[in-house]
This record gives sequence, C-alpha cells and structure tokens, in this order.
Amino acid sequence: MSTHFEQMTSAGIVLLLAMAAFLVVIILSYLFIRRDFRQRERTEADLAEKTAYLNALIENAPMAFVVLDSERRVRLCNPAFVNLFQFHAAEVTGAPIDALIKSSEIAGETDDISERITSGETLQLIRRLRRKDGTEIDVEIHAVSLRIAGKVVGTLGICQDITERKRNQVELLDTNERLALLLSETERRAHEAAQLSELGELLLSCQTAEEAYDIVAKVMMRLFPGQSGALCVINSSRNLVEAVAVWGSTLTTDRAFTPEDCWALRRGRVHVMGDNSTSPRCAHMQSAVSSFTVCIPMVAQGETVGVLHLEDESVLPGQERSAKGPPLADHVRLATTIAEQVSLSLANLRLREALRNQSIRDPLTGLFNRRFLDDSLQRELRRASRKNRPLSILMLDIDHFKRFNDTFGHEAGDILLRHLGSFLQSYIRADDLAFRYGGEEFVIILPEASLDSARQRAEQLVKDFKRLDVQYRGTTLGPLTVSVGLAAFPDHGTTGENILRAADQALYRAKEAGRDRVVI
Repeated sequence: MSTHFEQMTSAGIVLLLAMAAFLVVIILSYLFIRRDFRQRERTEADLAEKTAYLNALIENAPMAFVVLDSERRVRLCNPAFVNLFQFHAAEVTGAPIDALIKSSEIAGETDDISERITSGETLQLIRRLRRKDGTEIDVEIHAVSLRIAGKVVGTLGICQDITERKRNQVELLDTNERLALLLSETERRAHEAAQLSELGELLLSCQTAEEAYDIVAKVMMRLFPGQSGALCVINSSRNLVEAVAVWGSTLTTDRAFTPEDCWALRRGRVHVMGDNSTSPRCAHMQSAVSSFTVCIPMVAQGETVGVLHLEDESVLPGQERSAKGPPLADHVRLATTIAEQVSLSLANLRLREALRNQSIRDPLTGLFNRRFLDDSLQRELRRASRKNRPLSILMLDIDHFKRFNDTFGHEAGDILLRHLGSFLQSYIRADDLAFRYGGEEFVIILPEASLDSARQRAEQLVKDFKRLDVQYRGTTLGPLTVSVGLAAFPDHGTTGENILRAADQALYRAKEAGRDRVVI
C-alpha cells in the first residue's frame, strides 16, 4: 500500500514539474512576444515619424518634386510642382508628364533623356516649359533614376523656376554689352580726338599746301581704314576742281571736274549718296553709286576751297554700317570735322603764301625781288658747295630801256618790264630762280649749271628775246635786245657778293662791247 502511494506521489511530482516547466515556457514566450511587439511599435512609430518628416519636407519644399514611373507617368508630386505648372493635384497624378508639360525645346529628346536617366545618369537641364495657361517659364531640372533591388522603377525630378534669374542674367549681359559698347565708343572717340588734335598741329606747322595734302591723306587712312577718298581743291580760276590727295584702292571719282559736277559744291552742304535711292549721283562719279559715298564741301572764311570725298565699300546702299565701325552719322560727323579743319588750314596757307609772295616778289613783274635774292643765293651756294656741284648766275639788262621810257612814257616801260618777267618765267627750269634786281636789271640763278652750259642758255635767251612782241597802244615796242653778264661758282668766287660782282662787271663789259650779247 505504501509502495503504491509512493509511486503515485512520484508521478504527481513529475506532472507538477512538467506543468511548471510548461508554465515557464508560456510566460517566457509571452515576455518575448511582448518585447518584440513593443520594438515593432517603436519601429513603426519611428517610421511614421520619419514618413511625416519626409512628407512635410516634400509638401513644404520650395522646389517642385515629381516622381515618374517607368512609363513616365506622374506617381507623386508636391504642391510646389502643382503650383509651378498651375495644375490641380487631381489632374497630375497618373497623367503622362509629356501630356502635361509642353516645350519645343525638348521635342524629340525625351526618349534620349529617359534612356540616360534609366542608365543611371544624373541630368541637369535648363529648358523653357509651357504651363497650363500657356505662359512659358525657364525651369532648371535635376533628374535621377529611382532603383529598387537594382532595378530602375522610375525617375525623381526636382524643378526650380529660374525665369527671374535668367531674366536678370540677360539684363546683366545686356548691361555689360552696353557698357562694352560705351567703352568702345569712348575709346574710339578718344582716338579720333587725338588724331584730330594731331592733324590740327601738323596742319598749323605746314609751310606749303602740298605738305598739308600729304598729311590729310595719311590721317584719313588712319581714321577711315579700308575706305577710299580724295581731297579736291578748286583752282585759282575757280572753274576746275582737282584731286590733290587720294587714298584707298577703289576710288571711283574723277580726278578733275567742274564745281557744277558736285552736288555738295552746288548746294553748299554735305551730300550723301548710296544710302537711299532719292539721292542724286554727282556727275564726277565714274559709275553708279554702289557703296556709301559722301561729298563734304570745304568752306573757310566765306569761300569754298574744295570738297572732301569719301567712299565706304563696306556699306551697300540702304544698309547701316557694321558693328566694327562707327555709325554712318558719326562717320559723316567725323569727316565733316576734318573737312572744316582742312579748309581752314588751306585758307590760312593761301593767305600765308599770298603775304609771303608780297614780301618776296616784285609786284610789277611777278619775279622774286632783290631781298629774296640774297637769301636764295646763300642757300643755293651752300647746297652747291655741299654737293660739289657748279652754279651759274646770269645778270641781264634791257638795252636802251631809258630811251623806251623817254619815247613812250613810264607806262610803256612798265609793260615792257612785265613782258620780260613773263618771258623769264617761261624760260627758266623748275629749279632755276629769276629775280628783279632793280630797275631794268634782272638776275637768274642756275643751280648745277656749268659755265659752258650757262653760256649756251644765255645766248639762246638773247636770241629768243629779240622775237618778243610787245604792244603799247597799238604800237610795237622794239627792237628789243638784252645784254647778259655771266659768272659761276666756284670759277668767279665762293660768296654771293663776289659772284654777283663778277656778273655785274661782265654785264658792264657786254654793254661796252655793243650790247645784245653774252659776256663771261
């Protein structure tokens, strides 16, 4: 009995132990399950918080976000995207992006863009896109592929309106261009002012009109590169306009023409040809006007002295000047300023030459006077000595001049002297110099003429003078003869005084020997 009780007790203990173990397992499982549940709650809470942050970020981001699937349909977008393109949210979700947003700038390149994004390339584009209301905006687009498990499932696009920024950039570029043009214009005008100043100084320093002509041509080539032109001056008879300086290779104006052939001279104002069909062509143009051409009258002290003519092959009729050169209005303005400077300079040179001629020329015969003889002889003697070349002097006198005065009067004597002056001017060479020495005596300087050569020329002069026909009140004055005394450097002296004395003595001997001859 006791043994049976012991067996029952042992079984009960085992059962209790098993039940206790099972209870422990249940408790432990509950504890583990509860811990996992709490961890999951915390994870879900963290995930919900992060999702809320992400949604808040997307919803409140100033830049537009859009997610496209592999078919380029809108899966997700934020309010900034909707507002940017002026859609309602219901219109956007699920719609093809190409149907929502149009642009001629990306027509035909969407497939290429999608392929590049699919390949994993990150793109940055600036395109002009059209919104729902038809207005266009400049948009900067950043696009990147979305991958899940290594597979591209869509595209994330971030868009930003840069219309204002681009407009500011354009305005800045325009401002910079205007400043660059202004700087270029300032530099060009400064260069022109410097050239004009230099031109004025050079013209003031000119001694002859020929020097001024050469300077004008050189300055015009610098101020108007690649253009052709001519400086034309009216002659003393005022019946002919002659080109005294030309420049360029395509000049189409005549080198000589009458004042009536030029509209600028006829009207007394600037005449532009080639800018429109209504401008008449000047008759001095050799052909139809095929380029921008301008004639500018040169007037100084109330007198028209000539015309400045310019031709610009770079400008065709009816066209404006290229950006590389000054506008046509400035082109004409500059040329007009130059014409004013040149005309005043030429007028001053003419006045200076007239005053100089009055001081060095004999008013009756037009030959140089005795005052100028002294300076000229010293200069020519220095040149002959420096070059080791001969120089000869002829001193001549009209035979029986006092008899002409006594018989016909001083008026006839003046006419005879005037004819002799004209005769000597036609007789001498370009380098020779003829002077009225005093009364009826004249001197001729023959540079680089030997004694023998000068004798031959003097004998020819004596012979030709006899054929001179001088009329006074219907009466022929004659017979006319001259006597000539000849002296040479260095044969008869090395100073002007000695050579003139030797020529005077030779003239005296010619008179003593019977006149109408040459004596050395």
